Amino acid sequence: TMGLALADEQVRDLEARTDGWVGGLQLAALALREPNSRARVLAAFSGTHRFVADYFADQVFERMPAPLAAFVLQTAILTRLSGELCDAVLGDSALPVPTGRAQATLETLERTNLFLLPLDDQRAWYRYHPLFADMARERLRQRVAADRIATLHLHASEWWEQHDDLGAAVDHALAAGAHERAADLIEARALDFMAGAGGLEGWLAELPPALWQ
Repeated sequence: TMGLALADEQVRDLEARTDGWVGGLQLAALALREPNSRARVLAAFSGTHRFVADYFADQVFERMPAPLAAFVLQTAILTRLSGELCDAVLGDSALPVPTGRAQATLETLERTNLFLLPLDDQRAWYRYHPLFADMARERLRQRVAADRIATLHLHASEWWEQHDDLGAAVDHALAAGAHERAADLIEARALDFMAGAGGLEGWLAELPPALWQ
C-alpha cells in the first residue's frame, strides 16, 4: 500500500526483523521511503532505529510505572525469560523492580500486550519481541552503569549453569566480560561443545589470548 517494490528476499528479511508486527512493518516502510540505500536501511533496521525507538519511548516506556520499566530494561538481556530466572537476575537490583514475583510481572506484561510473547502453553517461558528487546537493551546501556549490566549477565550465567544450560551460561559470562569464568565453563564441558553443543569457535574467539595458555 506504500508503493515499495521490495524483492521477496527483502520482504522475508523484514518480516523476520519485525516478527510480523504490523506497527513495525509500517515503521520500516516509513524508513524505506527516506533517501537512503534500501539495502543499508534493511540491514540496519532494528529496535534502535529512531522511528522504532521513538515509538517505544512515547507509546510504551513513558506510560509504564517505574518499577515495570526497570524490570523490562534489566530483563531485556535475556533471550528467554522465566519467573525464576528473572528473580535470580534481579535479586540485588538497585532499581525499583518488583522482585520476588517476576512470574506475576511477566503475566501482566503478556496480558497487557507489552511485546512479551509466550513460548509454551504453560506460561513458563517467554521472549520479548525482537525490536522491543533491541530498544530496551540500548536504553539499558544508556541509562545503567556498565558494571551493573555485567552483574545482571553474571546472575544469568550462574542461573543457567545451575540449570545445566552451559551454552547460555557461557554467552552471559562473555557478555559480562567474565572471561575466566567463560573459559572455565568451556573447559569443563569441552567435549560436549566440540560435539556440537554450542558455538565453540565463536566463544573461543572472544577470549583473551592469555587464557589460551
